[in-house]
Amino acid sequence: MDDLVPHITWIDPVDFERNWHPAFHAPEYRELDRRLQDHQQYAPLGTLVQLTKPARSDDKADLTGRWLVRLRRGGLEVEELGEEPPPGPLVPLPPEAIVIASHFSASVPLTHWDETLFPGGGLTQLGMIVLRPRGSESIDWLAYELASNLVQLQLRRSVIGSTLPRIEVSSLLDIQVRVPTAEEKRRLSEVVRERHRNKAAFERAHALLVSAKKGVKPFVLTAATFEERLEQFESYLLEQRIVDAQSGFFVEASTTDHSSDLFVVRPLRGIRDDSVSRQRVQLQPQEDRHVNGDWRDWYWEPSSAEKFTIFNALGTSAALPSHLLARMTARITPTAAADLRARILPGFDFFRQAIEVHRDDDWDEAAAKQLLASSWFALQRGRLGAAELPTAGTAAEKDEEFADHLFEWLRYVFRPAVALKVHRHGAVAGAYVLFGPDQLEDPADARAALSGYGERLGEVLGQPSDVIDDAARRESLRRLSWVMHQLNGPIGRATNAAEDLDAFLKSAPEIASRLVPSEAKAKARAAMRGEDIQQFTFATRLGELTKAIGDIRRLTYQIRQLRRAQGDLQKQKCDLAELLRVKATECAKQVHGLRIDAENPSVFALGNADVLNEAFSEVLNNACRELKEQEIAQPTILIRVWADDGSAKITISDNALPVDRQLISNPFDEDASTYAKQGRGSGLGLAIVRETFRTHGGSCQLLENRDDNGARLAGVTFGASLPLFTLDVMWEEPDA
Repeated sequence: MDDLVPHITWIDPVDFERNWHPAFHAPEYRELDRRLQDHQQYAPLGTLVQLTKPARSDDKADLTGRWLVRLRRGGLEVEELGEEPPPGPLVPLPPEAIVIASHFSASVPLTHWDETLFPGGGLTQLGMIVLRPRGSESIDWLAYELASNLVQLQLRRSVIGSTLPRIEVSSLLDIQVRVPTAEEKRRLSEVVRERHRNKAAFERAHALLVSAKKGVKPFVLTAATFEERLEQFESYLLEQRIVDAQSGFFVEASTTDHSSDLFVVRPLRGIRDDSVSRQRVQLQPQEDRHVNGDWRDWYWEPSSAEKFTIFNALGTSAALPSHLLARMTARITPTAAADLRARILPGFDFFRQAIEVHRDDDWDEAAAKQLLASSWFALQRGRLGAAELPTAGTAAEKDEEFADHLFEWLRYVFRPAVALKVHRHGAVAGAYVLFGPDQLEDPADARAALSGYGERLGEVLGQPSDVIDDAARRESLRRLSWVMHQLNGPIGRATNAAEDLDAFLKSAPEIASRLVPSEAKAKARAAMRGEDIQQFTFATRLGELTKAIGDIRRLTYQIRQLRRAQGDLQKQKCDLAELLRVKATECAKQVHGLRIDAENPSVFALGNADVLNEAFSEVLNNACRELKEQEIAQPTILIRVWADDGSAKITISDNALPVDRQLISNPFDEDASTYAKQGRGSGLGLAIVRETFRTHGGSCQLLENRDDNGARLAGVTFGASLPLFTLDVMWEEPDA
């Protein structure tokens, strides 16, 4: 029963003068009062900082700044201003400040601002509380204390009884803050500044990554063959100035042996290799089995999940093998090799260790240069024992001019590089290695820029095969359409000439019956081909010429149809059932005894009736042609149209294809049909049908007929879907 006795806390009536609300006197706040009784350890916030007077929205204050302190996800974040418009009115920040959000929920959002860590000036949103130092001493340590539980309790207590938790400036400045010793202030200051240094580095890297991605324009590889697509990609790299003439290479394994280090390295196509005109020296690489193995593992890994990898970047472990570098950036002229006393090319670890041992807040470039020079001579001397090299520790080895020359060359050779694998039919076909900017000034910035390029270029190389194939088809069609347009004139003249000759032969039957090109050759060809001699008369050959010209005209018409189907179409409400009913009536005249069922309720789609009519005609004509070819005893075509889940569904079934014959796997591809391969058609018919439905936002397929158990039935079924017509669809804005 003792557990049921309520806990009673007696409150001095004087305390109610501070705040009447019961929550104000909760146990945690009474404990807070006891802790704050030590006046020597605490001081009011207002004695340590002063309030920055907020600028009015109509003040002509300097609102230029690179950084923005804003409220995001319940906390205050320092972000680099991008191209998007800022969120509402802004006010400038002093060189150093603590920014506090006046409205909060669980804890009070605040952050420290320091222009030395975020150069370029800062802004914040109107309504923030901005506190600046009272004197010359930094207040970075104070940001740490303000985030403590002691201060947060006081801030939460100050808004008890308010409908919306909002900090009043007078209450804020009365908050008691712990004042640490000078030594502890330095420690807390370093903690806060380190956080901001990391944040600033992250923001710069993020901005560079975004900038790099924006700098690379979206691109689709449209060439027809794999080799042509590689050439197209390399031209894109050079035209976009993503790499220069000495910074891009394609690496390809020279054997399928995954344990071999034999790789072919070539510059990008379109880059003139000046090794032809100038003698080049390839240094002997300092081999590292682990580095070579890591490279091979990365190269041969078939997964395409990772779009790119960065090599030779300070702060990371991935390194390019020296034998690849020796054939890329490290090839130098004999004069340069002699000046550098260069025989051996070291691995990236050689450079990284010399640089990183001297990289801290104060980058000691002179010490790094000297260490590199000493290590360089030790490497060359140890591997080759060259007599002309300086003796260790002598003044010649400490030559500053040589150290400068070597340093500049090595920082160029060991630039970071982004590597992108190229896949072909699911297997690795090679890798592009693209060298980035110098990384000594800011390694994180260099990595971020390369990551941005890697992301975007990986998207270009990693485009799904169906997207690439479709783009290649469209590009091929564009070129073919241009060719056909150029042929219009010659075809017209040939047609006129053939018509004139036909009219002449009708008035001169003795010439029309003559054999061509001569009687002897005509008889020989007829005998060899087993054809009637009448196939070689002047009139018959002219008829074949006229038919061929007609075939070219029909092909030109189909190409125009295909181009039209891929373009922007004027669409309106279409009754699909009625369109198919009319086409079915025309189709019934083509096949004797054809039973055709095309009675369906009206189903409306948003489309171009002319283009849809052409597509339906192609499908039905194909079905009729196949029924006649197969000499089906009871030819049947069944057409069904219905609405389902926001789409109009269409099926056209026939019983022509024999059960023992398989439907080809790619019936919608150009030149895929048997008729096209036999020269009896253009092969564009179903390709036009596919493009028609794609352009209308639908899809189509062609399948063998099967029963409910999956057993083959005679014939095939064309199935398609289109968006249903609705007022919402009718007035929908077109895609940008």
